[in-house]
Amino acid sequence: MTKEVAIWIGNKIGRFVDVDLDANGYVWGASIRIRVAIDITKPLRRALKIRTVLGDEQLVTFTYERLPNFCYLCGRLGHISRSCELQLMDDFIDPGSNTPYGTWLRAPPPSAASSEFLISHPWGSFSTKPANLLLILLLL
Repeated sequence: MTKEVAIWIGNKIGRFVDVDLDANGYVWGASIRIRVAIDITKPLRRALKIRTVLGDEQLVTFTYERLPNFCYLCGRLGHISRSCELQLMDDFIDPGSNTPYGTWLRAPPPSAASSEFLISHPWGSFSTKPANLLLILLLL
């Protein structure tokens, strides 16, 4: 993946700030780290469908580093599920059931995320983990 693609994805989520690249300016592997400024008054983005150059659709899932407590019901920062206004609605689902947001949005610490599935070679590192592209977002 090139920096231009990372910038495009970052700007779909918020405002692109930076991306981790190798010495040649590329991203290798099943996950990339992009620093993005996001609007914290809106729900966290969980995923984004993109179309590859071959015309295939791919789902890019997101995880966030340094993510503070957030609501598993509405996906917003600043409160947790038990104080969410959605929970106060009469027709809302029990918050104990499957919620649209959860701990899976939290990325592991960078040391674990960057070394667990990577193989290093002189030309770069690549992932051995077969998965959809995972975008690790760093909150400002």
